[in-house]
Amino acid sequence: MLAQFHVYIFLFFFMAHTCRGCRREFDSRGALSTHKRSCSSKIADAVASSLAKRRHDRETQQAVKIRRREEAEAELMARQDLRERFAEPELPPDPGPRSPSPPATYRLSGLPNRRRRLPKRFRDDLPPIPVVAASSSTSEDANAEQVEPIDPQPPIPVIISTPRDHYGIYRQYVHSLPSFNPDNLTSVAHLADSPTFTKNPDSLGTRQWWSGFGGSTQAPSTNYFTPFLNATTFRLMSWFYSGSSMKSLAELDRLVNEVILAADFDRAELKEFGALKESSRLDNYQGDAEDIRSSFSASDGWIETGVKIRVPADGVRHATEDAAPLFEVAGLFYRKPLEVVKAAFHESAAEHFHLTPFNMFYQPSDDIPAEKIYGEIYNSPAMLVEHEKIRSQPRENGCTLETVIAAMMFWSDSTHLTNFGTASLWPIYLFLGNQSKYMRVKPTSFAAHHLAYIPKLTDTFQDFYQHVFKKAATAEVLSHCRHELMQAVWLLLLDDDFMHAYEFGIIIECLDGVSRRVFPRFFTYSADYPEKTLLASIKFLAQCPCPRCLIPKIKIGGLGNKADRRWRETKMREDGHRIWTIIKQVREWLYVKGTNITSIFVKRMLAPESLVPSTNAFSTRLARFGFNFYTMFVPDLLHEFELGVWKATFTHLIRVLYAYGHDTIQQLNRRYRQVPTFSRGTIRKFSENASSMKKLAARDFEDLLQVFKCAIPVFEDLLPEPFNTLVLDLLFELATWHGLAKLRLHTDTTLSFLDTSTTRIGKILRRFSSETATFDTRDLPGEEAARGRRQARKVAQSLPHSQAHENSVKQQPQRRSKHRKFNMRTYKLHALGDYVNTIRQFGTTDNFTTQLGELEHRRIKRFYPRVSKCRYISGIAKQQRRERILFRMRTRIPEDKAKKKKKSAALHNREVQTRRSIATDAIEMPFLRFEDSERLPHTDPRVHYHISNGARHFLSLSQWLRKNDGDPAFTDFLPRLKDHILARLLGHDYDGDEVSFSSAQRCRLMLVNDRIYRHKVIRVNYTTYDLRREQDSLNSRTHADIMVLSHEDDEANGHPYWYARIIGVFHALVSYRDPTVDSSSYDPIQVDFAWVRWFGRDLSHRSGWKAKRLHRLGFIPSEDPGAFGFIDPKHIIRGIHLIPAFAHGHTSEYMSPSITRHPSDNDEDWTYFYLNIFVDRDMLMRFRGGGVGHRTTREATNIFLDDRDKLDTHQASAAVVHTGEEGSDDDRSDTSDDGEESVGNAMELDTGDESDMEYDDYGYSGIQEVEEEVFDEEKAKDGYSEDGEGSEATEGDEEIDDELGAEDGEDSDEELEGFDEF
Repeated sequence: MLAQFHVYIFLFFFMAHTCRGCRREFDSRGALSTHKRSCSSKIADAVASSLAKRRHDRETQQAVKIRRREEAEAELMARQDLRERFAEPELPPDPGPRSPSPPATYRLSGLPNRRRRLPKRFRDDLPPIPVVAASSSTSEDANAEQVEPIDPQPPIPVIISTPRDHYGIYRQYVHSLPSFNPDNLTSVAHLADSPTFTKNPDSLGTRQWWSGFGGSTQAPSTNYFTPFLNATTFRLMSWFYSGSSMKSLAELDRLVNEVILAADFDRAELKEFGALKESSRLDNYQGDAEDIRSSFSASDGWIETGVKIRVPADGVRHATEDAAPLFEVAGLFYRKPLEVVKAAFHESAAEHFHLTPFNMFYQPSDDIPAEKIYGEIYNSPAMLVEHEKIRSQPRENGCTLETVIAAMMFWSDSTHLTNFGTASLWPIYLFLGNQSKYMRVKPTSFAAHHLAYIPKLTDTFQDFYQHVFKKAATAEVLSHCRHELMQAVWLLLLDDDFMHAYEFGIIIECLDGVSRRVFPRFFTYSADYPEKTLLASIKFLAQCPCPRCLIPKIKIGGLGNKADRRWRETKMREDGHRIWTIIKQVREWLYVKGTNITSIFVKRMLAPESLVPSTNAFSTRLARFGFNFYTMFVPDLLHEFELGVWKATFTHLIRVLYAYGHDTIQQLNRRYRQVPTFSRGTIRKFSENASSMKKLAARDFEDLLQVFKCAIPVFEDLLPEPFNTLVLDLLFELATWHGLAKLRLHTDTTLSFLDTSTTRIGKILRRFSSETATFDTRDLPGEEAARGRRQARKVAQSLPHSQAHENSVKQQPQRRSKHRKFNMRTYKLHALGDYVNTIRQFGTTDNFTTQLGELEHRRIKRFYPRVSKCRYISGIAKQQRRERILFRMRTRIPEDKAKKKKKSAALHNREVQTRRSIATDAIEMPFLRFEDSERLPHTDPRVHYHISNGARHFLSLSQWLRKNDGDPAFTDFLPRLKDHILARLLGHDYDGDEVSFSSAQRCRLMLVNDRIYRHKVIRVNYTTYDLRREQDSLNSRTHADIMVLSHEDDEANGHPYWYARIIGVFHALVSYRDPTVDSSSYDPIQVDFAWVRWFGRDLSHRSGWKAKRLHRLGFIPSEDPGAFGFIDPKHIIRGIHLIPAFAHGHTSEYMSPSITRHPSDNDEDWTYFYLNIFVDRDMLMRFRGGGVGHRTTREATNIFLDDRDKLDTHQASAAVVHTGEEGSDDDRSDTSDDGEESVGNAMELDTGDESDMEYDDYGYSGIQEVEEEVFDEEKAKDGYSEDGEGSEATEGDEEIDDELGAEDGEDSDEELEGFDEF
């Protein structure tokens, strides 16, 4: 044997080694191994073997899939048949009053000893579809019958009311019903806002946009791709000019689905393709001027021109103002407003335009008086008044066409185009209020019409000024010229054609083939504060800073009191001869006599009303029509509250925590990071330290408010009493005001709540300012560093370069941080008092929010990388026009029905395959992990809930229960589950108490295959307070908390809701053998259910609107028989947002270790949770009561209408308005020493430090007129020194030293971050 072994060794090492693939021989095994890596024969054999094995496996799998699909389809048909046979019976009639139940008992913690009871049944109602009586005319003979009689003395208006719908809503039209009503085209699909809703549940997706207008409008030509030569080129260009400009997997999918897989795609048509050539073809095509359906219009294209302004100089006289030197600012790109309006009425979106305004009322029952509803521009009082005014005026040439208002809403602001560099754009956007705000807010609807791109004063102006006047222009001259530039731009836009249409209207053939006379009218102008000062021709942050009224700055702190209300009512800004005379006189001094613009004579003329010596373009063009342009400058919730008042309050709270110490800043940051998320981005995770406020955009500051909205639990007990109570009261009132101000649908009741909240917020802010003065609040570290950078920049600007460099390397002496106090004298705080009146006049704030413009900024920023950087404004204008034309063309693409059917069939096949792809999970938790996949297609908005049809993730019930024997959550799991299912199947009387069935009855209920099937997500659809359809996506891991209607007998502590945490979402196939039915077939049916862990309210904690505290919840201890339960998913109202009560810590007393907890909980629960009633507007109204769309819970939530602050009653509200009872103390503190309310006294109290502090704390975007680049003698007289600080400033003076921010009020990219379609 040993000899044989040696022979083998010899042969192994010394015999030739042969490759089995190519039969080549090698001397060593190493050489053979090296050869095998590249042997083509060996690789070919391996590949062939692998392919053969793969082919065999694929054929085997395909056979299995076919068999499973057939079984799944058969089972699905059986389930559908069983659902019809075992349909749940309707609600039984009310059996009458029940015998009183024994009173509930409570623990020392305040949590109740919960009895096993069921929630009330919840019925989900769909939003009402507006129904209007027959129109006043039909499209066939509308032009002949739409005559509006014009009498010298118009008769008393005839009011036509529509019937009240089941929600209690009706409309009132004046004189006649509309000739065209876009709501006739509305379905539930149009009211559904969630991105996971199916787009056409009512089969509306097959209707082309022109089909609703009768035969007067023909279908577009089959050559929808004109001017391109073929459909392939059009689809490729359309893909390029839509979607994102960044390469992504989503964009690649869109390229394949929308272009390559299109039925009319032909790659042969791309042989001569050239992107530049096709873009030029699109730019040069003019279209048919007579075709109202055409996507092209040469008249509404971009025009490039320059703007000329007159330039004054100190000591330089001229014969007249017209003799002053002209400076031309080049680079204005604009479109004629009248042509933009005409083009808008010819776009497909015009099918949704409301041409006739109406009043909307809400009266849920006959014994309740009707309330006016405020929502859209087209049902606002401003629209109704203007419509009636136009209707009653004489027509041009006796025209009898129907009159229509084009409700013009403007927005402008400058924005940076890059994160680095100076490239910026200053656009003006035009929106039409005839279109619903729910469509205007979506950037994909292209509701924003780009009207102009305003140029800026460049460095060439200084060259011009030096050349003409032999000296440099001062900061005041630069500021004056910027005002002049803005007014010159608007004078150009409001040209003669527009003014003729403004006075006499313009005839436009609408999409329904009916010609109407359209009158353009100004309604709102949305902008941040620096922009408003340019447009309103007033001085930035001066003594009368408001563009709407003349309240002096020293009285702004009296927000909500009697004097404040009186100022707003009696001191409104009015455009008229008095203002014109002042401006004319000052301009004569500046241009004819050469008076210095900062002279005391100019100040005496302009300062009392904070005017600037510029003739306003809106006054020049529109004053003769009785239009007071000051009224169109509406409040701005984004910049005035979220980036203004709330930011200032939050910043000062951080200063207070720094002053108090005791590790409170670290606790604050840690708590914010622990706040759970909610919904699709409503509340996001905080990864950075909230106290540092780095890179925070407007959305982040809103989150900081919501996430007490989060802030209340976060700030709780960080400060000692009485400051803790003060801070919690303040945060609650801020969240209340913010939530009410952002409502998208108001009634008279909710507006009264907002009005009294304004009074309370002024009072609590005054308390906050005075009581926190006891803390030594100083600059935050970031503020102190910013001051150093600012001072270094000022030194560098004021000294020669060499000297500045020498000073910069010297060690600067250390300075102690400045003392800071909460500033109450700022325009942004004053603006809070104008919201109620503005909403009453123009509708809710989402009509005119500046977030619309911020979203549109994203579009132009997307264009910038594609254009030449030498003439990027011109390039952006071209890109914008191309994108809009292609959007219009896309709306005219004929639908490929065959492709749609094919896609639907493929989707169904995938769903069936997923449904039968059965596998056993490695981890048998009651909830699915994040990595577990489960297909859930889009949801029909008409259903209340939606879970997957998949049966992949099942649990063998008996085995699962044995494994978890001893887990407190599984006590009586199976008996209680069967009780729940039996009660639903047998339709027992529903009195709130859970029904216990006998063992014999439970035995008759069988779970097919002893399985229950888990689901990852359940989507719950609901109708919102503003009559829209929304959705909460719930899962057991992150968004598991829900609310249901309660069944409580304790009236003293009654509450309309119960709250629970979903442990798992399941369905089961059950079969019940009913002994009363003689049947040999016991076919299974599907029952969906949720396993929940119940919360109890802490009744020892005062909560609600009167107490100004959030409701506090805690888990029911596991030994309580009512701690766990099962609910029917259709009884879930919606998801809720619970925030841990951080101040009370964790506990393990509620339940011993259990798999129902998430592993990250470490077998502990938070002792309490706070219910975030401010998380979104719908949630706010579910706890405030009175939500128009909350029909099915209206009766239950009336209890909240009785839980009011004393100011929320009509008597207290009247006392505040008429007697000033609540604000009398504050009134006295806001008057001057001599008791006179004069603006002149206010003028003398402004200092440089106070202006700086106001600028910094409230986040005013940096307008160049306050940059203080030049300090002349007049400014020095007003208390300024060379370093920008007050000449009399001491160490204790307040100062603002942050970065000035973006130039000219430009918004950086951070301000846009986080904005979605809201």
